[in-house]
Amino acid sequence: MRFTEGMEEYSPLFYALTWHNEATSDNDGYLPLDLAKNFPPNTLLHLAARSLKRDEVMHILKKALAFGIVNIFALRGDSLSDCESGDFEHAADLVAFIRERFGDTFCVCVAGYPQIHPESPTKELDLHYLKAKVEAGADFIITQICFESRVLIDFVRDCREIGIRVPILPGILAPMNHACLEKMTNMCGLDVPVEIKDDLVRMRDDDQAARKYSVDLVARIITDVIRSGATSGFHLFTLNRLSLVAEICKRIEFFKEETP
Repeated sequence: MRFTEGMEEYSPLFYALTWHNEATSDNDGYLPLDLAKNFPPNTLLHLAARSLKRDEVMHILKKALAFGIVNIFALRGDSLSDCESGDFEHAADLVAFIRERFGDTFCVCVAGYPQIHPESPTKELDLHYLKAKVEAGADFIITQICFESRVLIDFVRDCREIGIRVPILPGILAPMNHACLEKMTNMCGLDVPVEIKDDLVRMRDDDQAARKYSVDLVARIITDVIRSGATSGFHLFTLNRLSLVAEICKRIEFFKEETP
């Protein structure tokens, strides 16, 4: 079984994989790492290591290499309990560890927060920590999900102004209905414009209308950001609905043909 079947025509740079860490037991619903063997080599493997020890990270990374995977999304992750702690307090510590042990073997991605991390007291401090992750050896950044093109454009500008030069890919989600948006908002602490929430509430009984609305919304966001020159790529959070990719890409092509 190939989980990415049918996506070849779109030539994605990578497929992101959130998986179940064998060292923990609270990640039910995620894929076990062994299933990564069914993904192509350009898989971006999530690695949330706050609860992990160095030897556990070494085991995971060696296993990834055995599968031919060299792309790692280095995340801090949330602690599983107040009393449990691993060897990596910050994502920058994990990035530095990967570089120390494996050199340039892995291409390392880190997370950026256009509307600042929920735990950051200020935007400036949040950007400081992002720059630390880049200076530790990160190759590129994927942003937290954002529904406003201007916020994404300004975030890239702010990063460039403090010397962050690596590529920044906007994180984009097309919520298929109001329930999906609510779930992701609660899970990830998303800041969603009121008008988007209200629109999807009105469509709560019409999934087809909600899907079209969401596809148009994210296609427009992507088009605006690319036209601005802030980035030349993006990351779609499909939640395993790969059919969304074709719909969104077709709408992007339509918007690109419009007069700016």
